Amino acid sequence: MNNVTIKTSDFTPNDLTQVVRIHREQINQGFLSSLGDDVMKLVFANIIDSKHSFLIVAVDPSQKSLCGFLCGTVDVRKLYGNFVFKKFFRAIPIILPKVLTAERMKKILETLIYPLKGDHESLPRAEFLDFALKPEYQGTGLAQQMFYEAINIYNALGIKKFKSVVNEKLIASQRFHEKLGAEKVSCVQIHKGQNSIVYVFDVVSITRNRILSC
Repeated sequence: MNNVTIKTSDFTPNDLTQVVRIHREQINQGFLSSLGDDVMKLVFANIIDSKHSFLIVAVDPSQKSLCGFLCGTVDVRKLYGNFVFKKFFRAIPIILPKVLTAERMKKILETLIYPLKGDHESLPRAEFLDFALKPEYQGTGLAQQMFYEAINIYNALGIKKFKSVVNEKLIASQRFHEKLGAEKVSCVQIHKGQNSIVYVFDVVSITRNRILSC
């Protein structure tokens, strides 16, 4: 893995295309993937453009391609608000043919309003949004390397804690979170009938433990 590099800025259109492809292939059961590549490009473009979020990609120069990506936000409400005001009208012509059912419209609304629910008021607004690696890079230590890069970003931004929402069926992801020091704090249903676990990471504690282990 020595030849893999981490990039946090200066993204190209090709980077965006590859992020969308990795998301579609590795998180193919997610609601976002069901909306198609064009919608996902707008979502990830918003993450890149917004001052409330960040994107991290791992690049394998030998393959001239991305290995995976991680994205997060310092304030999920502001990030969603930024999308509504700056990207939503561009997204409407793309989204409409895909959401002409009450069920899909309901899921979009559930995604947008879940951070506003009362039981989330006590949770950090900073949040991990997506994290995916190609299969050949899983289990190599790259995921942990990208995670600590995100910790560095949160530290630089003065963020003390952030949350991550994991589907209860994703056991490997839950183990990864717990291995890295996440605390399981609650459960949530963003979409009816789909239970997820809410984890909280303590940035200060993780940083201190990492320094002590070096």
